[in-house]
Amino acid sequence: MSRQSDFNTALLGEVFTDMAENFFGARKQLEDMIELFDTYVRGCKENSKDVVVKAGFLNHLLLGKQGAQKFYQTIHADFALILSENGFSENILPESIPFALTAKGEYTHIVLWAYNALERACHRYMNGEYLYEQGKERVVPHYRLIQQMCEMINDRVRHVNANMPPGDVLQCVRKFTQDSEESGCIAGSEYSDFDCRINEKLCYHSIKFDSLNLIEYPVLPPEREAASKITSFCKEYYSVHKEEISKRLAELKKKHRG
Repeated sequence: MSRQSDFNTALLGEVFTDMAENFFGARKQLEDMIELFDTYVRGCKENSKDVVVKAGFLNHLLLGKQGAQKFYQTIHADFALILSENGFSENILPESIPFALTAKGEYTHIVLWAYNALERACHRYMNGEYLYEQGKERVVPHYRLIQQMCEMINDRVRHVNANMPPGDVLQCVRKFTQDSEESGCIAGSEYSDFDCRINEKLCYHSIKFDSLNLIEYPVLPPEREAASKITSFCKEYYSVHKEEISKRLAELKKKHRG
């Protein structure tokens, strides 16, 4: 084998190595992004359970869907009506029933507690928060982050599909591996049915955000901003529904003691 042939072989090896690293490296990077994305989607859905439980507890205090809808309208959070669909679960109870001198005051305090817990859960689900574990900071998977990740992945999918289709890589390899320059030009000039099929089979598909079935919960006003409206609502609501509210508070106290 001549020195020229050795040089050509070595050069060809370098070219193929670079091509492989670019092609497989880009695909591996995208697949890693998709894998991380799937993990965050599962985490976000898990966090939504916290919203459901806390909304259900507040709805229980407000005597169900109709009362909850009036409550959200009172604090000007009409979009929050979706939260009124959730039912009561005993998985959430305050550490203690807030103390007040009157039953009406007691009811107001526990509604404020339940609202604050729900507002924080909604904010965490929609906008996330940072946690510190073993000296490291990590972000809680959340709705807005999933939206941003989805857009980034879809941009990357379009880039990889357009600029690194497998058929083009095969075409390039054919050009370099033909026995002669002439035959290489002929073989490389035709984009075969096989190339088209492999492009279809190995292409990446964009992620449809709506297909993730993530609920867009409202970001509620903080308790300090809504407290006066909530207090006024509770006083009036308690006066109208005193018997039923007293019964529910008694049940909660019993469960808490149990």
